[in-house]
Amino acid sequence: MGDGIYRDELLGLRSRIAELEIRTREREEELTPALLHFLPCEVQERIQAPRSEAVLAGQTFEELAQAEARAAAYLALVEDVLSRAPELERELRALPAEAPALQRGSHRRLSTFGFAAQMSESLTTVGAVLARVVARYDPNARLEALDDFAFEARLVAMQSPLALLVECFVDRDRLFEPRVQIATSVARGTPRVRVLPESWGQSVLRSLGVSHPMLTKDPDFDGRFVVEGDAAHATRILSPPVRASLAAIARDDVPHLLVDDGRAVLNWSFEPTERALDAAFFVLGRVRAADVALRLLR
Repeated sequence: MGDGIYRDELLGLRSRIAELEIRTREREEELTPALLHFLPCEVQERIQAPRSEAVLAGQTFEELAQAEARAAAYLALVEDVLSRAPELERELRALPAEAPALQRGSHRRLSTFGFAAQMSESLTTVGAVLARVVARYDPNARLEALDDFAFEARLVAMQSPLALLVECFVDRDRLFEPRVQIATSVARGTPRVRVLPESWGQSVLRSLGVSHPMLTKDPDFDGRFVVEGDAAHATRILSPPVRASLAAIARDDVPHLLVDDGRAVLNWSFEPTERALDAAFFVLGRVRAADVALRLLR
């Protein structure tokens, strides 16, 4: 009789483990790669670890009891992750109130010997344009002239918080072409998108009939820019008005746009004209306002 009871206990444990496995598979089907991506690293590691050990059937009562405990603990982890999804999605869709900080270039201070007059005139011109544009968009914003041939400002334009940084005389080969950076914050769940100038090598390949993917299906745009990232989101944010604004900046220098990790940064190297700044503000405003298209649960 003792052996029969023991066998019944083993059968009961195996049955409960099988039920836990079925329930776990059902709940795992609700997880999405996006949800796993945004989980804390230690939770990612636990939930993506192989589960063969957790559901191992075993032969003895002790082994089966341990397997049941591991299977139940793993199911509890999956349930906990799923319960976090709604709040996590709200956090990932939230728009930060402040613009991100911009990184200064690692350039050395240039000597003004022989160029003092030209540099002074260039700084005056750039400062006047920046001050005029900043004041036009945000009368409460202030343009600050830094002590190493640079200007910075924080303002609100296109209903977006913007950080502006213009560094002059940073490239010895393009001495009088300032480096312009403008950034805004975006929802942390916004997919990564990168828009950059077509390289010389890509241009050569295109001339030979080997081209990069025509993501926007706009020959003029796709012939000048390379787009990387989530195709659906990229085509959504690169609407015809946004493409036209990037093309307007490209009359001076083809800009580089990077949307990643809760920020969107647009930069180029050329004198910051009012036309280019207006176009850049428009692009960043549209990027910030774009739908995140985030789905954490199936």
